[in-house]
Amino acid sequence: MAPFQDLPLDILHPILSQLSDRKDWHACTLVSKAFSRVSTPFLYRTLDSRIISKTLVHHPSTTLLRRPDLALHVRRVTETGAIHRGMLVRYPNITKDTLAALALCANLSSLTWIDDTSSTHATLLLSFLDVIRALPVRELTIRTHSDLGEDVWSQLITLTGLRKVSIWCMEGPPRVLQGWSEPLGSTLTHLELGRCAGVPPTILITVLSQLPLLKDLRLKGAPASSIPTILTYLPNLQSLDTEYLLSGSGAYYSSKRPAFRYTKHNKHVDELLADYDDEEDEFESEEEEESLLPILRSLTVRTSSMDNFGPQKLWGWIQDLVPRPGLEKFKLHAFTFNMGYTGIPRMFILELARMHGRTLKEFVVGEAHLTLGDVECLCSMFGGLEMLVCSVASPDVDSIINAISPAKNLQTLKLQVQWIPAAAAAAGSEATASMSMYDQHDYHDPYVRSSYAYRHTQTPTNDRSQFYSNRYNLYSPSLWKSGSDKDKTEMFGMEDARRMMRRSEESRLRVISIGHVQYTGKWVLEQESSDVDNQGHDHPDHPDSQQKVDGHEEKEPLPTQGIKDGKNESRLKFVVSADVAEDRWKT
Repeated sequence: MAPFQDLPLDILHPILSQLSDRKDWHACTLVSKAFSRVSTPFLYRTLDSRIISKTLVHHPSTTLLRRPDLALHVRRVTETGAIHRGMLVRYPNITKDTLAALALCANLSSLTWIDDTSSTHATLLLSFLDVIRALPVRELTIRTHSDLGEDVWSQLITLTGLRKVSIWCMEGPPRVLQGWSEPLGSTLTHLELGRCAGVPPTILITVLSQLPLLKDLRLKGAPASSIPTILTYLPNLQSLDTEYLLSGSGAYYSSKRPAFRYTKHNKHVDELLADYDDEEDEFESEEEEESLLPILRSLTVRTSSMDNFGPQKLWGWIQDLVPRPGLEKFKLHAFTFNMGYTGIPRMFILELARMHGRTLKEFVVGEAHLTLGDVECLCSMFGGLEMLVCSVASPDVDSIINAISPAKNLQTLKLQVQWIPAAAAAAGSEATASMSMYDQHDYHDPYVRSSYAYRHTQTPTNDRSQFYSNRYNLYSPSLWKSGSDKDKTEMFGMEDARRMMRRSEESRLRVISIGHVQYTGKWVLEQESSDVDNQGHDHPDHPDSQQKVDGHEEKEPLPTQGIKDGKNESRLKFVVSADVAEDRWKT
């Protein structure tokens, strides 16, 4: 093995850039001078002054003022009003020193200001805005509880050249870039507006129509009826995060999609359409009748409902937002006020697969309920599915393994599982089969397919409501609460996670979350004594490559060339670890 000193220094940067924990970068700085030179810029690339632990930490400005050379590595800064007011007694010059240190960050690209107090001092935020005018800042995020005030807003709208703007103000008049959208029209690609409630749709459409370069848009409180029209002004949009609100959404929604406002399509539209030459005839008639909307790669919808059926027009509304193939990520954040589960119709899954079956990689619906049949349908119809997050009812682990077996590319599976008795599962399968036959009839019937949008804007028929009623009543707590002899906490363990990940040699599943426990699997090199029976078999399917790990026998591929060290050699072993599922608030 080559000595450590012979390691080329130019490869350290791309290697260390793969790390994400500051503790790891700090450890690298202690290895050697060479490692320290490469690791230090990563430590100072992102500076966050928020208190994230009980340990007293000095404000980053104290270090930057003493070492101005480190300020050149800073790219992203997060400051909070609470820190500047709370530390005045111990550190009276904190604001002055912070502004002086911020001015030294000649390569600063992003500034985030957070103030969750009931009163915001305008002079504090204005002082930061004055400093960043002389810096190459391209991203600005402001999150406050109180109103910004006219003085701050009048200074904000004079900033130009920004590529990302995020405004979240919980009080005061909604700020939707009035008077600012036109100067930003030539540069802005990412926009978040955290308070659009109460803004007339005409104003919202007018503002966003002046931002044709937008690729990422997040709106909170915008009326659902205005979203399809807004999309027609954004030909380059690839990611949309919006809400489907009950108030007013259905009253104004029309199933007829608005005409597209641009004749020249962006590059990624042409590339995606090139992959669908064989389906050109299927979509040709639709394209002749209506102009094309932008192709969304990511769609996130947030909604709520009074019952398990969800908003009646939600599913057709979602379909109209993504009428062209290309969707890669679909996320649904839905909850019901009666503490029940939001159900997803099988017909919605089928229609989504018909249009985006080749491209969809992530199907994340939180705690929305799917049956095992729905899960199997998803895994079968979306060949490239890599992540699945949902809630499901199952009598045992094997039923879940069978449901996900068609997903050859699945890498992450996160489930909220209701363990039910086998009798309830059998009855549920029978009811689901009846409903599936109904959905399959709809799917293959030309007349019903053509009137899909109309059906999903009407009240469900009594027959269809009965299918949904049976479907959810079967999985109600009254059936399974006392029907299982095995404690729910023991239904899924480490061995089940390993068996699910290694269900086949082609399985790529490595992350499984069941409830609040996350299991992670990986291959590791293990030192093994040479006296172990080894006949030189290095094929994964050879019977001699089987080992017992924690009492479970599984096939493990051996390396084509073992690493020998005296009497030992290294061999691959599949290891599964368990930890608490990550659930952090992200700002």
